[in-house]
Amino acid sequence: MVPENKADYRPQIDALRAIAVGSVQTCAMIAAIVLGASILGSAAAFLGIPAAVAEVVRGFGLSPFMLIVALIIFYLILGCFLDGFSMIVMTLPIVMPIVKTSGFDPIWFGIFLVLVVEMAQITPPVGFNLFVIQGLTEDGLGYVLRDLSGRYTTEQWAQKVAEMFYHYHADRVVAEVNNGGDLVETVLRSKDPGISYKAVHASRGKLTRAEPIAALYERHLIRHYGEFPELEEQMTSYAPDAIPTAQEKRKEKSISPDRMDALVWGMTELMLKRGGLFVA
Repeated sequence: MVPENKADYRPQIDALRAIAVGSVQTCAMIAAIVLGASILGSAAAFLGIPAAVAEVVRGFGLSPFMLIVALIIFYLILGCFLDGFSMIVMTLPIVMPIVKTSGFDPIWFGIFLVLVVEMAQITPPVGFNLFVIQGLTEDGLGYVLRDLSGRYTTEQWAQKVAEMFYHYHADRVVAEVNNGGDLVETVLRSKDPGISYKAVHASRGKLTRAEPIAALYERHLIRHYGEFPELEEQMTSYAPDAIPTAQEKRKEKSISPDRMDALVWGMTELMLKRGGLFVA
């Protein structure tokens, strides 16, 4: 028991400890990426891979314009699987000799690379940012307040999250980090270090995660403050046990219940773990 005339600094100490641990983890992750890229670059140089690739590209007889188009397509595809920092440090040891051989100025190429990597960050699945804002009232009911899902650049989605966090006086931002890793928190902290943040990892399937929330809907404990046609379409049409047709398999990305999944994450934190207002 803390005396009434003394402040209890334990919450601040716990928060400081969490921030320190998160910072160490992020720095360690970046250091591991840089180390891996350095090893990759050294191994590639030792094996003569950059020179061999440059020779192959030169054999194609690509014009400078076509080479730039090929690099844009290459980085856009790579953006589906890697974050921007990883793309740069892992590909430069191989791409840079090709660029120099083609006569491009390295400084100009650096500007080009930054722009292309920024474009690559909005390619699925990393680029599609999902914002479903939810609140909990004193009577124990959960409310879906906004669905701001859409395609944003890194700067845009971080700005949007920060704006909604303060607009709704939210308690925490919840983000699934299976794709973006700790860089999701890094980008958000760079925009506003004061935002309360929690990373969640998908260790179970979408259906298993959604079942407890579906039970809350059945008891009328979750309500929608307005109309959310795209979100509600996913909620009412999701059938994971159905056998997909060939056409559905081709359109798998378009039928993925991504908005519904963001809602499930937020409501799980909101109603099954603790009260408050969340941006998920």
